[in-house]
Amino acid sequence: MGSLVQTSIWYKLTERPTTGIFITAVGSVITWVGNLYGIPRYGYQASAWTTLAAYGAMVALSVLMGRKHLPGAFPVAPLLPGVVVALLPSLLDIPEEAWFWRVSLSVAGLGVIGGWNYPLLRLPRTAPGNF
Repeated sequence: MGSLVQTSIWYKLTERPTTGIFITAVGSVITWVGNLYGIPRYGYQASAWTTLAAYGAMVALSVLMGRKHLPGAFPVAPLLPGVVVALLPSLLDIPEEAWFWRVSLSVAGLGVIGGWNYPLLRLPRTAPGNF
């Protein structure tokens, strides 16, 4: 989400609102189609997965388009292990009764993401416009 917000502000500041509107439209279409298809078949969980897919697509588009104008501005590879750990409770399909394991894995995921991102936030800002 941080990269999505950062690039959406960047598109507005660089007078490229059409690009920001395109990214938002893609996310809206994914949300609309995913909810219309998924909620009647799978319930509320479809809405959660649809939201994740919409935000993921918007972040991916923002990063890809942002790298075109600011090469190397968005380091994604170091963040992927944290994303996997954060999604682990859902991907493992742990029963709802085992709340201790769900909470433990979620807290571990937050720790991994925080520990992984802290050094990245401390890096010097080299690219112009990299907030």
